[in-house]
Amino acid sequence: MAYYYGETADSSHASGDDGGGRAFALPVRLLVCFFLCATALIAKVFFPAQTAAVLGRLGVSVDYREAAEAIGRAVGGEEEVGEALREAWDSAVDTADNAPVPAAAEEQGAAPVFAARYEEPLTAAYAGEPVPAEEPTYDEAAVAAFRETQAPYASRGVPERATYEMPVLALDCICPVMGTVSSTFGYRTHPVDGAVRFHYGTDVAAPAGTEVDVFADGTVKTAGNSASYGRYVMVEHEDGVVSLYAHMSKVCVKAGDSVLKGDKVGEVGSTGNATGACLHFELRVDGLYVNPEYYVSWS
Repeated sequence: MAYYYGETADSSHASGDDGGGRAFALPVRLLVCFFLCATALIAKVFFPAQTAAVLGRLGVSVDYREAAEAIGRAVGGEEEVGEALREAWDSAVDTADNAPVPAAAEEQGAAPVFAARYEEPLTAAYAGEPVPAEEPTYDEAAVAAFRETQAPYASRGVPERATYEMPVLALDCICPVMGTVSSTFGYRTHPVDGAVRFHYGTDVAAPAGTEVDVFADGTVKTAGNSASYGRYVMVEHEDGVVSLYAHMSKVCVKAGDSVLKGDKVGEVGSTGNATGACLHFELRVDGLYVNPEYYVSWS
């Protein structure tokens, strides 16, 4: 008797059969699928090379786990028996994506086509897990170079509110504005009063009116005006990171706004305690000022 998914090829419907024939046929098909899967598994365990060669020539692959799970769903009543058996059969004898290898390829030592599907490394994406983003790195050379610039001020020590280290930021970030660095982070001779003071950010000279973009995704904490910063914006990011944009001629956001990396927050200006058109950019991580030049290329 030939078996079909869902019903047998007899005349049960024509003769008024109420389904008893199908009820009898389903356990038979269940046993057949179980036998096929068990036989294939035994062959794979005890005769792996011979099994692979035979299945490769037939263009057949066996997904043992899927077939067993389908049979389990049928036995446990989790799925309609006919549908579960169809899935078990498709898993036990799968030829859809596995055509036989041409003889010429076999002579050259090529592996069966189906083997690649099961032997290639299981990637995170294939396993249904998110692919991790590239890990941020610690730039030892950049830190060493910055420390060298601060060597003349070693006797002053590092301010309590700042660090010379480079915290690793797990943020997708950009340069807020393109221009020329006119004053770096760290100790410097102040351009206005001539005294040696610590500069808690980086000044980038750019034409007045140049767009200033937010460093990374975040929420605007403050947007205001002060004697030293001029028109400024402060943005809170993830993982304790805060960025500040000052000396701007125009502020384009307000407190509470959500911003995405690259959104415009203002325009370059010379407001506050500035000697020319520039952006004063600060970064704080867990309350400590860090060198923005570790993370941003300005040109």
